[in-house]
Amino acid sequence: MAMQTIPGSLQDCKLDLVRQCEAEAEVLVAQGRTDLAAEFFDRALCLRLSILGQNHESLPAAAEVLTRTANHAASVELRQHGADLGHAEQMLQRTLALLTEVSAGAAIVPPFEQVGHVAASLAPCFNLTLSNLAALHQRFGNKEAALLCLREAEALCLDLPASDAAATHLSLCALLSQLGRHQEAERHAAEAVQLGEADILQLPSLQHHAGDSQYCATGEALLREKASALAVAYNNLAVQREFLGQFSECLALYEKAVVLAE
Repeated sequence: MAMQTIPGSLQDCKLDLVRQCEAEAEVLVAQGRTDLAAEFFDRALCLRLSILGQNHESLPAAAEVLTRTANHAASVELRQHGADLGHAEQMLQRTLALLTEVSAGAAIVPPFEQVGHVAASLAPCFNLTLSNLAALHQRFGNKEAALLCLREAEALCLDLPASDAAATHLSLCALLSQLGRHQEAERHAAEAVQLGEADILQLPSLQHHAGDSQYCATGEALLREKASALAVAYNNLAVQREFLGQFSECLALYEKAVVLAE
C-alpha cells in the first residue's frame, strides 16, 4: 500500500475516523463481541496504513490489537458447535495479510534499522494467527494444511517467548503423532520439554520478595501455569517414546509429568 499525499484537513478527518473505529471496537470488546470488534480494528489499521504510510510507528501496536481481537473471536467460534468456521478462517487470513503488509512496509521504507525490531515484535502475532489457522484446518479435516501453518509458526520460534515456542512444538507433536510420524513428533516433544524447563529456570526467585504477598501470589500462579505446561510436554514426550519402543525412558517421564501436574 503506497504512501499517499493527503491534505491536512482531510488527513485529520481520516484520523478522526480511525479513532472512532477503534473506540467502537473497544466498546464491542467490552460487550464480548470480538467478532465485530475485529472488523472495526481491521478498518482502523487499513486507514492507518493509507494515511500514515507503511513504516509509521503506530502500526505494530495497532496490528497487535487486531491480532488479539481476531484470534479471540476465532477461538470462541472454534469452541462453538455450529459456528461459522468459514468466517473465522477469512478473519484469520485477513489478519495474516495485514500483518504481512505492516511487516513488509518496515522493510522497504527507511529507517531500515527498525526492520528487525518490527519483525520480532510481530512474530507472536504471526505465530498466534498461524496456530489458530492450523486448528481450523484440523477441524475441517485438512491435516496437511494444518501442518503447513504450524511449520510456518515454527520458523518464528527464535523470536518468540519460550512458552509460546514450546506450545508451537507441542502442537506439531500432536499433529505429527496423528499422522503416524512419531519420530518427528518425539523431536518436537523433546524441544518443548527443553524450552519449558528453560522457561521455568528463567523465572525470578520469589525469595527476594518474601514480604510482598501480591508479588509472591502472582509469581506462584505463573510458576504453576508453567509447571502445568511442562507436565504436558513431559507426558507427550513419554507417549512418543512409547510409540517408538523406548520404554526404559517412559516411566521416568510419566512420573515427572504427574509430579508437576499435582
